[in-house]
Amino acid sequence: MPKKRVNNTGSVYHESGRGYRAQVSLEDGRRVSKRFSDSDLGQQQAYDWLHEQLHHISKGVFVAPTDITLGEWLLEWLEIYSKQNVRQRTFERYVSLAKHVNPIAGYRLQDLKPTHFQKLYVSLGHYSGETRKKVHNILHAALKQAIHDKLLPYNPMEGVTPPKVVRKEVITFSKEEMEALLGYAKTHRWYPALLLAAHTGMRLGEVLGLRWQDADFNDRCIYVRQTLQHPSTGIKFEPPKSKASRRKISIPEETVATLREHHRQCMEDLILRNNPHGLYFTANNGSPIQPKNFERWWAKLQLRINDEWQELDKQREELLAKKISAKSQEYREIVAKQKVAQEKHHKKFHAFRHTHATDLLASGENIMDVARRLGHSKASTTLDLYGHAIPANDQRIAEKVGKLYKL
Repeated sequence: MPKKRVNNTGSVYHESGRGYRAQVSLEDGRRVSKRFSDSDLGQQQAYDWLHEQLHHISKGVFVAPTDITLGEWLLEWLEIYSKQNVRQRTFERYVSLAKHVNPIAGYRLQDLKPTHFQKLYVSLGHYSGETRKKVHNILHAALKQAIHDKLLPYNPMEGVTPPKVVRKEVITFSKEEMEALLGYAKTHRWYPALLLAAHTGMRLGEVLGLRWQDADFNDRCIYVRQTLQHPSTGIKFEPPKSKASRRKISIPEETVATLREHHRQCMEDLILRNNPHGLYFTANNGSPIQPKNFERWWAKLQLRINDEWQELDKQREELLAKKISAKSQEYREIVAKQKVAQEKHHKKFHAFRHTHATDLLASGENIMDVARRLGHSKASTTLDLYGHAIPANDQRIAEKVGKLYKL
């Protein structure tokens, strides 16, 4: 009568000319084995592996060997666990970040060690700390899911030191720059959108997603109820990312008057009046404004307040007036300098939001009120970003303490 195989047990045996093989029998009848070298060390490694697997089985954390690589698992994790649970633009960012993992993508999932990830972060040293930290975060999330899927017994990133993020000082506009930008934009049909952003600190997607129904002129406020996003799949309207982002923002009388006039002009223009989404700000044909088009206009607007660029542009025009070829060395040098000047002084549209928050805090506004206005879920986020703008009152505090504890 054949000997009955007992589950959750194992053995080590020698295969002539092939080395030692350790084998474990599982509850479901499967057998899991691993081959080792034909030497005393190989025999010892086989027994060590066997005891480790039996220990994992007894603790309920056994994981069957698999040849799936980190790269293969990341692709699976992105498609199955990530794509359905995040917004399209966020998913596209995850895919972009996953490409940074290429140097270690070929390693088997179960062979990964903390040193692999630390070396990866070193190789990504030319990227910002924030980018490297985001790579760390998606790797950690993907490997955490691999544990739930019984592909790993533990997360090899638990012993990894996350890349350090040094937060850069936020970029803002001076009062003079703000006045100049708004002044130059005043004749453009997108001026009301620019003014609204300056007076509310709204994100670009929130401004471009604003509908007529979201403005209450009687109460002098607007409601942030949706955002316009433009992932690779095309224009999308989405609800704000968090409960705090869905908010009511009071606006000054000047903004109300500008929005009223903009609304009146849209009502007179049949194309703009009939935009299907009821958007406050649209392209010339009534369709939603593509963020990249708005950013392009925004970049050109900033050149108007760029003295260095303007001086170079004057020199360029003089060359053309002298009928000097645009292919000449002199002309190309000026154009190259203009490009450098533009890149040096260009500020992203988000700088309007930073300026709004910084100016409010610098004027003494309560940080909780500013956080609500910006749509931050926690005041700590506002404090972390803009705390430097809060006026220092150390001398006044010292005087108060002296009065409180005066003997």
